Amino acid sequence: MSRNWTLKADFLNGKIKLLQIDSEGRLIEKEIKASYPFFLMPIDRTPEELEQILIQIPFVKGTYIESWLVPPWYNSEQKVVRAEVECAPCFLKIAKRFEGIIARRVNVQPSSKSLVLEKMRLPLFHWEGEDPWDIELDPPSIRVLHVKGKAGKILLISSYIIDEDGKSNEDSAKIEVGRAKAELPEELVKEHHIVTIEGTGFSCEGVRAPICLERKGNPVEDLVGLMELSRLSYTNLRETAERSIGHILTEIEALEAIKRKMMVPPFRHRSEKWRTMEEFLEADNGGLIGLPKPGIYENVVQLDFSSLYPSIIAKFNISPETVDRPFCSNESFPPGSLHGVCLDSEGLVSSVLRELVARRERLKAEGNWLNSRREKALKWIMVASFGYLGYRNSRFGSLAAYESVVSISREIMRRAIMTSVEMGYRVIHFIVDSLFLWKHGREIYETDIAELRKKIEMETKMRIKVEAIYSFLIFPMTATKNIGGAPNRYYGITKEGKIVIKGVKCPEIEGILIPRGKEKPIIELLISNKHPRKLCPQLSFVIRNLL
Repeated sequence: MSRNWTLKADFLNGKIKLLQIDSEGRLIEKEIKASYPFFLMPIDRTPEELEQILIQIPFVKGTYIESWLVPPWYNSEQKVVRAEVECAPCFLKIAKRFEGIIARRVNVQPSSKSLVLEKMRLPLFHWEGEDPWDIELDPPSIRVLHVKGKAGKILLISSYIIDEDGKSNEDSAKIEVGRAKAELPEELVKEHHIVTIEGTGFSCEGVRAPICLERKGNPVEDLVGLMELSRLSYTNLRETAERSIGHILTEIEALEAIKRKMMVPPFRHRSEKWRTMEEFLEADNGGLIGLPKPGIYENVVQLDFSSLYPSIIAKFNISPETVDRPFCSNESFPPGSLHGVCLDSEGLVSSVLRELVARRERLKAEGNWLNSRREKALKWIMVASFGYLGYRNSRFGSLAAYESVVSISREIMRRAIMTSVEMGYRVIHFIVDSLFLWKHGREIYETDIAELRKKIEMETKMRIKVEAIYSFLIFPMTATKNIGGAPNRYYGITKEGKIVIKGVKCPEIEGILIPRGKEKPIIELLISNKHPRKLCPQLSFVIRNLL
């Protein structure tokens, strides 16, 4: 039986035009009848009266009165009219006219486009009819053209295939394009499904490819990672590449809210209560960060909690509607938290992050070329999830929830530090979710590390992993004397000989392996360096001479 893999969806009046690849690798187009949902809350009218007004609009194909849970606590319901329309732009023009007069539009996010794809089981970058949350990624052969350079100069052109085995058949070439011609030659683009453009002077305008991307807006640089986010958010690839990570996270959360009939707020819905200065100072603390003693340390182990903030949100049911919830029958106070968390129902944000954390861990465990890139894209979602919880414009944000996560993380780190000290380690530094452990230069064996991890996980109830084992770790001095080392800058060489540079951007150096016995000039440079901006070129020079 032939299956179709969806590359792109164009949203037209009364239908969706799909661009798909079938199981034989052929590019096909298919049109499906569709209507787009819009949600309106009546003002000074009954839902039935609003329904009668809407049904008279020519491109409204149907109306439905539904009960929706209302923010901020989602403990009461309100009637909402759902209108299914053929022409979304036409309806939006009319909706703007009576906005705030006879009705107010709600559930603005997720978009009507995402909702119709989700309803019709049409995930992007997945097989038609399948669940986008399936862990498997078994695409047909997708032909990609990557263009890097500047108009009027030599371009680097890479053509490759992405399939279920990863990336293959890469063919690179250099071509020179005239300064007056800022368009890609059609013979290059031909037969490629996706074109990605990196550089200046070129744009997707005039590129005759099914999908063309200009790299901007989204920190996820890898194409497979963007496919993963596009798939989970039911968003076309080009829109995904142009949107912020926070917007994509909110789209995924909003899709879950719609499933639960939880009205999506237009902004952060609840105001925070007034507090005394003492209460504010107690609550407004960041993650636990130490000031290391400058110097060089031998045989150091770095332990990191796995996705600490998202894991706290998922584990303790932290969500705007669960923290400090009134009339809660089952309230919990997690360790270190200044706020109560209601366990009467599963929190929206916590349930979404629980799925994302589990998905990332599984992709990381399974490995391979495709999954490693998908996992890195989800890592960006993890990074954004905590910040968006406290962001003032977040639809699913709450300062109380944000403060709870931080205070719980501080308590978890305190317990981890105390456990490490009790087991004979010296904690030479700690940063939010990382511990740097030392035994006065003595070698730390794998069995000792395994025992320590087990003890910390038992005390904190959170997973912790070995991030690195350093032969040498250096904490440089700060420009300001007498305040210790820089908390967010350190350099090291791992047991495998890999250079680690943190706090200074050195992409050309990070991860380079240094042969055993040749570390001395690098260590001397790292110790003597007083200007972080000069470190990278100096290191590059020394490494070139060594290798």
